[in-house]
Amino acid sequence: PLRATARGALADHADDVRAATRCMARVLTSDRLAQEQWHDAAIAALESMGLPRPRSPGIGLAPATVPAHQRELQAALRARRLSAMQRPLLVRAWIDAAKGSALPSHAADALHLLCVALDVPAPDYASSV
Repeated sequence: PLRATARGALADHADDVRAATRCMARVLTSDRLAQEQWHDAAIAALESMGLPRPRSPGIGLAPATVPAHQRELQAALRARRLSAMQRPLLVRAWIDAAKGSALPSHAADALHLLCVALDVPAPDYASSV
């Protein structure tokens, strides 16, 4: 069902892209410092590709009723709504960020799984993470 609605650039789905990136940081490692390092590198790469800076939160919004990790996972799944030309940018930013981070060995497996989930061919260099 998400394939039928897949369209839009990184900027069109900025909130989902940011939440998916936070979710991926948690999946890649339990080391908080490595999570932050990877997340910051991925967001910087995505911003260089056109992801806008985050909007400031609205005033008076009701508190979220869904836990943060569940919202982030839902956002990761909504990242499939990116156009077929934009999804590889997301994957490339995540893989490039992993190259410069101290991630455990299973991170490459998680990144390959991400490629499958987003229907993006896994780059050759993903195995070198």
